[in-house]
Amino acid sequence: MLIVYRKRYYEVRDEWCGVPEVFESQNVLEERHRIDVDCRRTDRTVSLFAQPPTSPEDKTASARYAIISPQNGEIGAQSPSNEHTEQLAAILLTYGFYERELGTYGLTF
Repeated sequence: MLIVYRKRYYEVRDEWCGVPEVFESQNVLEERHRIDVDCRRTDRTVSLFAQPPTSPEDKTASARYAIISPQNGEIGAQSPSNEHTEQLAAILLTYGFYERELGTYGLTF
């Protein structure tokens, strides 16, 4: 049964992932922004979402930008992204394509 769900997830994700005309469309840009902001607000005391400690040699972890974010050039007051917040953002964007009739992540075309 898990394989069926996983297959369906990737079918829905393929509607936006690697499809620039969808990923860069105005309504998807707006949803990506909302999702990015929500994911950056994730509780960073949870180890999965905590930023790894950075050493002076590793400046990439402290300046990591989300792939989902439509504004990759700036972090602003939001926490930097990490691999898990990016995965969460991709899941939420995919869910928006799956459940289009919902409000916040329900994409309408």
